[in-house]
Amino acid sequence: MPLARFSSWLGFDRAMIRQLTAADRERVEWLALGLWLSCCTACAPFGYLIWLGAGPSRATLALTVGLTLAGFMLLLAILRLGVAGGGSAAGETQASPARAPQIVLAVAGALAAQPAQLVVSRAESAAQVAARRERLSEEHAASLRRAHADAAGASAPEALLAAYRAELAGCEFVGLRLQHVWSQPAGAVRSTLLFVGLVLLPSALGYALAAGALRRYERLKLAAARAVEAHDAAVTAQSVRSLLAVYPTYRAQPSAPGSRTSPRAGST
Repeated sequence: MPLARFSSWLGFDRAMIRQLTAADRERVEWLALGLWLSCCTACAPFGYLIWLGAGPSRATLALTVGLTLAGFMLLLAILRLGVAGGGSAAGETQASPARAPQIVLAVAGALAAQPAQLVVSRAESAAQVAARRERLSEEHAASLRRAHADAAGASAPEALLAAYRAELAGCEFVGLRLQHVWSQPAGAVRSTLLFVGLVLLPSALGYALAAGALRRYERLKLAAARAVEAHDAAVTAQSVRSLLAVYPTYRAQPSAPGSRTSPRAGST
């Protein structure tokens, strides 16, 4: 199956996946693919934020790609923990799918929505950014003139001012742009919710498609967890019996099958 690796990378147990029917296995793989797509959607705006913050240039491309991939792997690892460690536990009475991945993606989407809004609002904040550049340039020019008031020529301040303006031209003022976005809170909140929905859409479709298969997978997880618990209880009871058997006053207490009652010592 072309999608067979997605579920294992997302923390699904391959041994239990193989116990499902072919149709259920395919549905779980589509769910895993949906989680991957949601993860990619949530990480893309952070790459754009790094690109702006470091200065849009070819020199920062490798840094942007590297940090974005690192963030993607971190989010993927958190999702893997949620899938593998979530869901049904041995003490539960019925199987229930893990909800942690959707919560993690919703939080990541809310955070990623902030740099994502910079894409659509960049032209709107261009005037504020230009005004900030001009103000900083004038302040720097005034400080240079004061510092070089006693200099014989004025070429040195002009050269320094030109270099400073070139640096300002490459600065995108990410913080100022975010302030502009949230200067209209209602629109910023709507955009944030819209992007969160966009992040959750692929995984939500996967959960809807694989709802039945996921419940059957969780039942297998629950049965396996209970089997491990029963085995550990039996080993513990055997250890207790072997340790107490050396005492002449010990008398093993019969227990019903599946009971967790430990053997107790009896009187002679």
